[in-house]
Amino acid sequence: MAKGVRELRRRIRSVGATKQITRAMQLVSAVKMRRAQEAALRTRAYVARATQLLATIAHHAEIDLSHPLLHKREGDGTLLVVVTSNRGLAGGLNANVVKQVQELLRVQLQGAPSPS
Repeated sequence: MAKGVRELRRRIRSVGATKQITRAMQLVSAVKMRRAQEAALRTRAYVARATQLLATIAHHAEIDLSHPLLHKREGDGTLLVVVTSNRGLAGGLNANVVKQVQELLRVQLQGAPSPS
């Protein structure tokens, strides 16, 4: 019985240590997310001005828009952009994102109902 109690206490300490590490990682991630959001917000004025500048240039320029990539193609025109992580403990997240994308494509391309 003493061995079982010892193992149980060791397991409780281990779970507590994991909880502390996870909490620290969450705090660090929150700070990084806040910084990234602030950086993105700081670029808004630049993006607005760059868009305005490009629109002005395009309006006044005589540009040949006959490039094959600019022609309308057949189809519904859907673009799927998949974003995954390449850092940290995101292996499970990436696997689930890819799985969901594959399922979405299967359903869209085959017109089949999803098995869920």
